[in-house]
Amino acid sequence: MPGHPNCSQYDKPATSMAEMEALVANVSLYSDRGREEFHWWEFAKQNGMAVQLLHEHDLTFDVTPAYEIDMLRPDGHAQHCQFEELDCLHNCALSGKVTVHNQTLLQLLKLRQNNNTKEAS
Repeated sequence: MPGHPNCSQYDKPATSMAEMEALVANVSLYSDRGREEFHWWEFAKQNGMAVQLLHEHDLTFDVTPAYEIDMLRPDGHAQHCQFEELDCLHNCALSGKVTVHNQTLLQLLKLRQNNNTKEAS
């Protein structure tokens, strides 16, 4: 999942995917290290390529909306954790988007189980 340049300016979730994608795509906002190492602006394309490959191989899978959830939460980064430097990628809160990811996965597993039970009957 991508991080967010200038994440310290956010104190609540974002409401616009377009705004967040434009923020992440603005390479001028990254430090030299960020431009060389992070490549956060390439995540959407890479995620799409991975999903396309899974479809091409006729694999049965569910895709959780983790990218969308993460993009809309620039406020949850590890700003007050053990890191010496502001970290606009990781999240250290016990609640927030990490909890949402776990809840989403649980619901997908329940749906899969229900579908399998119906097919077996």
